[in-house]
Amino acid sequence: MKLEDRLNEFLANTVNINQSRIDTLTDRVAAVTSFLKDSETFEDCFVEVVPQGSYAHKTIIKPSEKKPEFDADILFYVTEVEGWEPKDYIEQLYQLLRENGTYRDKAIKQTRCVTINYVGEFSLDVVPCIRRDGLLFWETEHVLNALTNQEEPTRPKEYTEWLLEQDKTLGNHQLVKVVRLAKYLRDIKQTFSVKSILLTTLLGMQVDDWDGLLPGSQFSDLPTSLKTLFNRLDKWLQDRPDMPIVKNPVLGNEDFNRHWDQDKYSNFRDRWHIYTTWINDAYDEEGRQESILKWRRVFGEEYAKGVETAKAASTATAALPIPAHCEKPRWPVQNLAPVNIKATVHRSKEGQAIENLSSDGRALEKNLWLRFEVRNNYTAGIKLYWQVVNNGEEAGRVNGGLRGNIFAGSFVQWESTSYRGKHWVECFAIDSKKNICIGRSGRFIVNIQ
Repeated sequence: MKLEDRLNEFLANTVNINQSRIDTLTDRVAAVTSFLKDSETFEDCFVEVVPQGSYAHKTIIKPSEKKPEFDADILFYVTEVEGWEPKDYIEQLYQLLRENGTYRDKAIKQTRCVTINYVGEFSLDVVPCIRRDGLLFWETEHVLNALTNQEEPTRPKEYTEWLLEQDKTLGNHQLVKVVRLAKYLRDIKQTFSVKSILLTTLLGMQVDDWDGLLPGSQFSDLPTSLKTLFNRLDKWLQDRPDMPIVKNPVLGNEDFNRHWDQDKYSNFRDRWHIYTTWINDAYDEEGRQESILKWRRVFGEEYAKGVETAKAASTATAALPIPAHCEKPRWPVQNLAPVNIKATVHRSKEGQAIENLSSDGRALEKNLWLRFEVRNNYTAGIKLYWQVVNNGEEAGRVNGGLRGNIFAGSFVQWESTSYRGKHWVECFAIDSKKNICIGRSGRFIVNIQ
């Protein structure tokens, strides 16, 4: 289920940064700006100070127990100072802050900035940036790399305009909201590493111009927008097993890969696929309580906090004994991406569905047909295998009635309700190259009266 109200409530109360923190940040930035503008070191070259990155994009999220402080960036625009090398701008800024009683113990020199660390609150990166006129009155901007002692071209204002335009295309700030949720997922799970600018760019790249032209439901609400953008990025990543170069969309000679390598990328790609699968599972789950539990698997216990949920029936039946005629999986099982199954009840095979079926749900009459469909979007190289396990005295009296073998199949498996008893169906996703099970559905319990 989408549970739109619950996700909006979670975003507002748990993910979004509270206004008091933004007010404190604004006051601190104003104080730093005034200090730099009035200093002897920079008074002649001072241009302005403006927000950058998550601060400018409005994607800063509330600190959590696992990440108790947030980060903010400001661009410190200056004109070129005669005789200074690129590294001097960083050094002069650092020395100026170190000479002041307010900032002395807070200043930390970095490669392209000086960080002012307000312990227990946030860290503020002050990034010097030279602004100069170029050919035909085009303005050029350069951040300074103290390590290489070189200027690096940048286009922060244009990048912010690009991102906000992508956000405007979807409407109702759906892109910005999804970026915040993705950053929360990164911070709370701590299973993958990706810089905010890179994550924001990757999600922004999934917005197409036609998204704003065609009336549709892909971005009609926050849960659907989340599902759509995660699935689009997942497909983009799965199509690229080797780390791609992610270019700045407004500055072709700049890329955002400097904090990534193949191992970090591969891990991000795998984890994103898993979380996308979980989001699809939670979104498609038709039982309200089970859907809440599945959304909590994605975002943790803060989601729908205070809402009591009964233990899922499928969990309660997990201890169902395994009969002797049941074949054991013949692959190493890693279960990185659980298989999501949807089941429907039909009067005849290939006929119209008459109802949806939950695992260990109501007892069904005999001579019906059940359609099991895998809802995951697996890539090439993943093969599906099914196991249908029949139990009970009636099935045991029929030659071949006690099934339990594992066999190759496809995304859809049809079965009939032939024997009374408690049976189950399970699906396995197999990586045919590595010969491992990357996901299994768990037992889908079928009761036949």
